[in-house]
Amino acid sequence: MKWEIEQAKNGQATLKLNNVYLYSKYNPKQDVARFMEKEILDKNNKFILVGLGLGYHLSYLLREVENVEVQYILLDDKELVLYQEYCDEKTLSAHNVKKFINDEEFNKEAQIIIPQSFLNAIGLQHPLYPFIEDIKIRQRSFKRFKEQMEQNFIENSKLYQPLKIGDISREKAALVASGPSLKDTVKWLKIHEEEFDIYCVGSALGVLLEYDIQPKKIFMSDAQPAMLKQVDNDYCGELVFLSTANAQAVAHFKGSKQIIFQQGYSAAEQFAKERKQPLFETGGSVATTAFSFIEWLNYKELYLFGQDLGFAGGRTHVEGSTSGKEITENNKFLDILANDGSMIQSTPNLLSYKRWFDQAFTKTDIRIFNTAKKGAKLKNTVFLDIT
Repeated sequence: MKWEIEQAKNGQATLKLNNVYLYSKYNPKQDVARFMEKEILDKNNKFILVGLGLGYHLSYLLREVENVEVQYILLDDKELVLYQEYCDEKTLSAHNVKKFINDEEFNKEAQIIIPQSFLNAIGLQHPLYPFIEDIKIRQRSFKRFKEQMEQNFIENSKLYQPLKIGDISREKAALVASGPSLKDTVKWLKIHEEEFDIYCVGSALGVLLEYDIQPKKIFMSDAQPAMLKQVDNDYCGELVFLSTANAQAVAHFKGSKQIIFQQGYSAAEQFAKERKQPLFETGGSVATTAFSFIEWLNYKELYLFGQDLGFAGGRTHVEGSTSGKEITENNKFLDILANDGSMIQSTPNLLSYKRWFDQAFTKTDIRIFNTAKKGAKLKNTVFLDIT
């Protein structure tokens, strides 16, 4: 990794990593202050800082946050040498500042600070990149929909009823998502539907209904009003909705409903704790949330349909889904390995979900089968070619 010190227009030191400026070329400290003012959540005093650099973000926290506690993650061993040469080394030995060593020290209450320039500079091959990118994606989503999520939670929590395991009539479950491969596998599912308890993400419901398949439950997690399109169907099963899912869509659904609460959202964690309800990992998507729920139900086998997390054709999702977009030449994608051995394309968001599934599937006791021939190859799954 190539580190370069330069002088900014105002005379302060600025820093480049791999030819990417980590700070402003004009007024580095002021630029950092503006970023931190927007980034820091109210009443928070515990932080994990990704990247040390010249210490501008660290100095801001120590100066502006009362009773602050900071852990810093080094992007490179040379980064520490650079800091010690150009900055106040005594800062790193302060009682409230320490180096982040491993996941065992991870403080779930701490806010993770990731300057976008640091992420851009380290590059895709850096071992920390997937970990940092996943967090950054979720942070962007949370910031974008924060107010809407809060309002949704207020309305949805009024519908609270205790969660029950319910009727698990079969040993096999099917989880249907809306990847492009669903068009090739939905007919097989129709033929064999009596073998499964079928669960479905909301965006794929319309496709199943076209084949007269009534899933046992559908899942909704998104906070956006576009979710209304997912419940405007002749569906007879139950809606399982995340506590921050779009409240208008939840209210619009006339059938049986069940609220569930997610890890990582403080209001949901507190609400669930007071009522002794389980918390579910969301993984950032409705399909990852659905898997957490299905795993909690303790099935022996799970069959994935439309869980592509990538695409080989002109669309990211199956035709008839309420999600997805057309592919254009202007889009930039990454190549990943598919179940048939070919290479397909994927997006940062989909890759983030893939990494979550890879980790979750490695730990689960459920035997998992994946039917997406042109879908991403996932860890600890058996590819089942049904086309």
